[in-house]
Amino acid sequence: MEEIISRPGKNLAELSTDEFLALLESATAEELKQISESPHLAIANTSRANILSVPLTVKATLSELLTVKGDLRAIQDILSWWEWRRPLYNVLVGVCGLPGLLCLLQKGWFFMLIPIVCYAIFANVCYTLGWNIELAARQLFGERARYYGPICFVLGTIFSMVLTIACSVAVILLF
Repeated sequence: MEEIISRPGKNLAELSTDEFLALLESATAEELKQISESPHLAIANTSRANILSVPLTVKATLSELLTVKGDLRAIQDILSWWEWRRPLYNVLVGVCGLPGLLCLLQKGWFFMLIPIVCYAIFANVCYTLGWNIELAARQLFGERARYYGPICFVLGTIFSMVLTIACSVAVILLF
């Protein structure tokens, strides 16, 4: 086993899945520890996880997206946390409203663009209320409101998406 880990010509990444599993099954506790600490293990995992790499990346990105750094955040930190997520919110809500918009434009109802723009502005006003409410919660509850921002962001985004989908469905069914 020592040869497989330390030999420059062959490392864990070059083993087939069966070879790697056989190596793990025959390893002692000390050898397993050595394998787990091997820098080649990361290479082996990334080379074998092509199918899983996208969901793992999405999971890591969502985790970073909803992470609150620091115990007591300043007002500027809260504002920047929310504003860095605004483009994602706009894209998600916009995509949900796209079928209804396309239906209206296909039927020649261009005058409906004004209410649609008003809806988009109203959605962003409601988004802005998120960080205002978080600031109020931080004043009232202090550290207990640490995760209030991510919770409000997720719930508010889901609510906005569902409402926009409902409006799109109504437009498609009525027009």
